[in-house]
Amino acid sequence: MVKGAIAITRTPKDAQEFCDMVRARGGVPLALPTIRLVPQGADVAAEFVKTVKERRPDYAVFLSSRAARVLFESARASGIALELSAALGATSIVAVGPKTRAALKELGMQVSHMPQTHSSVGVGELFTSLYRPDARRVIIPRSAASNAFLRQLLEKIGLEVIETYLYNVEPDGNGGDWPEYHRLSAASQIRAIIFTSASTVRAFLEIVGAGKVPDGADLVAIGPFTSMELEHAGLPHAVARVHTVSGALDEIMPS
Repeated sequence: MVKGAIAITRTPKDAQEFCDMVRARGGVPLALPTIRLVPQGADVAAEFVKTVKERRPDYAVFLSSRAARVLFESARASGIALELSAALGATSIVAVGPKTRAALKELGMQVSHMPQTHSSVGVGELFTSLYRPDARRVIIPRSAASNAFLRQLLEKIGLEVIETYLYNVEPDGNGGDWPEYHRLSAASQIRAIIFTSASTVRAFLEIVGAGKVPDGADLVAIGPFTSMELEHAGLPHAVARVHTVSGALDEIMPS
């Protein structure tokens, strides 16, 4: 039995697999939603479809399951879900990792490619191997809070990158297991916290206070950009060698 609770910066719905894995390994899971998605506008799906029709990208790259769900929720609200599916179906869809691929599959979309390394770096490596002179245009629906690393990387490869911003994020420490987290944190019973993105690091620290990370808790970044945010905050941490929730959990609780 692992002493203390293992927290992750995801909603209970998005953290279901994580919670199952922690329980199976003898731990106590906590799902901590840290951000609220704020759509860029009611017409984000319509604008995306318009851009696809006008620019005719060869690839559509999804960097999170949230981006896929926000895009399709907007399309359903606007009555253009079938039009969106058709527009995406005309591209080769790339999912950054298995969770994003699963979300796209649930939404009825066929994923053509997924990098071995589930990060922006892995997407860049994938496109290096996929490179074709006649397929050089990429569209990326994403958060307005995202950095420019992937766009710059793909442009260095020789690709034309179109970024469309679907939503922004705001800190939100309501719901999920926050009450239990605060109780256990006060009792020094938080064993570890897994951070799933740079934005969840920023939001978490704003919610709990920059100096209130539980003493003795191991912090784990799911990937390099999350790690950079923790480093910027001056917080010692480990980085998952495999950039998935399972890989991050392995840093704390080897299976």
